[in-house]
Amino acid sequence: MLVLPLFLMQVYMASLQGVQAAITCTRAIDLVFVLDVTTPLTPIEFLREKQFIKNIINNFAVDSNYGVKVGLVLSGGSYDSKAVFYLDTFEDRENMMLAIDFAVHQDKGRITWSHVALRQARKDLFTVDRGSRLGENPLVVIFITGNTPAWPLGATLEGSFLEQSGITTYAIGIGKKCFPRTLPHPLANS
Repeated sequence: MLVLPLFLMQVYMASLQGVQAAITCTRAIDLVFVLDVTTPLTPIEFLREKQFIKNIINNFAVDSNYGVKVGLVLSGGSYDSKAVFYLDTFEDRENMMLAIDFAVHQDKGRITWSHVALRQARKDLFTVDRGSRLGENPLVVIFITGNTPAWPLGATLEGSFLEQSGITTYAIGIGKKCFPRTLPHPLANS
């Protein structure tokens, strides 16, 4: 099996070409996506974000025992993040895809509160009560627009807490304002 970053890159490149990646990941993974829905993200970019997530899910075996379990959090421009669904919400791909389709871009301001969404992922989604399987490759993929963080140290701290909890984090910059220097450490190094 490919290392996950290479797998994600292959899925991304395939999605740009409008095809499904040629491989399928059958590893047990607890995967939470955190989508930044602040202002510079246009509705079109938000649709691309959602399609990218759906393309990734299409390349995993969705199974509550041995496949991937997925959660989704929207990170807005205020101190509220919203869990769209948890790791235990869906056991089938079709309903999960519909829930992603129904996630709404709400144009939530110009300040990014990603630390709140990362905290929610860590404390609310990666729990046994919400379907997390202890020790089963917990991953967070956060999409960052490059907006000014409300509390720059907050994302760094939450990234450290995720790492200490054994949760691997990948940051993906999206939109026109995103530059590698805007990604918070340690997320930029994941």
